[in-house]
Amino acid sequence: MINIGIRLDTGATIGLGHFMRCLSLANALSKFGDFKIYFICRNKINLKVNYEVIYLNKEYTTGKNSYSFPSIYDEIEEVKAVLQQYDISCLIVDHYGARDDYFSLLRNEVKNLACMDDSLERRLPVDCIINGNIYGKDANYGDILVQLTGGDYTLLREEFQEVSVKRIKKDVTNVYVTSGGADPLRFCKTMLEIVRKVSADIAKENNMLIHIVAGSDFEEDYVKDLRKSGAIIHCNANMRNCMEEADLFLTSGGSTLYELAVCGVPSISFVLAQDQELVASYMWKAGTSISGGWFSEMDKRKVSGLIENLILDWEIRKRLSQAGKRTINSMGAENTAKAIHHWIDFLQ
Repeated sequence: MINIGIRLDTGATIGLGHFMRCLSLANALSKFGDFKIYFICRNKINLKVNYEVIYLNKEYTTGKNSYSFPSIYDEIEEVKAVLQQYDISCLIVDHYGARDDYFSLLRNEVKNLACMDDSLERRLPVDCIINGNIYGKDANYGDILVQLTGGDYTLLREEFQEVSVKRIKKDVTNVYVTSGGADPLRFCKTMLEIVRKVSADIAKENNMLIHIVAGSDFEEDYVKDLRKSGAIIHCNANMRNCMEEADLFLTSGGSTLYELAVCGVPSISFVLAQDQELVASYMWKAGTSISGGWFSEMDKRKVSGLIENLILDWEIRKRLSQAGKRTINSMGAENTAKAIHHWIDFLQ
């Protein structure tokens, strides 16, 4: 048996995307090899995990009101001890706080070292780089031995790996809003206010319902506030079910865009944090989502117009749906796990 450690963190100002893609990879790896998988974290995971979680002693401190990723350089000695204690022979790091020196200091501490990366260019002392973003094929990683890049290696949850063709209805009756696992910028509340103001006649005529997906790191008081607004609130939501019901999604520009793409759901997407910009811009160019731009620079009247136009234009919504299905491989987690299995076998 080979022990694999996956270093990640999640939380209100980190987002949930890192956790979800690491969980998808862990589940896929469990199917294709004799692996024991550990999650290595500093902050408590508030979702169910079927793998042993090793919590480091030093809490990962982040900002309270914005997405932030402080360096994790200060944990090096503790991670070295974990690698030795649990006999971990492969370490996969998915953390924006892991700067280049982090990998340099761990290079000689573990036999197989991998990085999940979301950039377009990086030189790291690792054996394997994983960038399953739509833009991954354009990234330059030099002479890293194993490069798993592009839409064929997008790490989606299991429920999105076999999705039927979505029928796009002429009438929009269900509009969904999501910011991912957390909402420090109050994106959902802002979108709710805008949608409510969008063409009262359209909403009345079509009996349009507004849904908000409350992530696991939404504050309790914030959820109560949203519930009072009259929107339908989904806590602990099954995202595939939500996407199957949705006629339109208003979303942050992170990994949710990949799930919407494979489900064929039309969307308007916004950049809430720097790490979402590349994903969003490439998905906009691919024609899978309409650009709402940076949320911090948003013009509410312009966004109202975008929403109204998309509600009224059935043909545009159909084109968005078709483009999404062409862009992302729903079996990316399986492809990645098979490649890692071959890589580890090769190096044994």
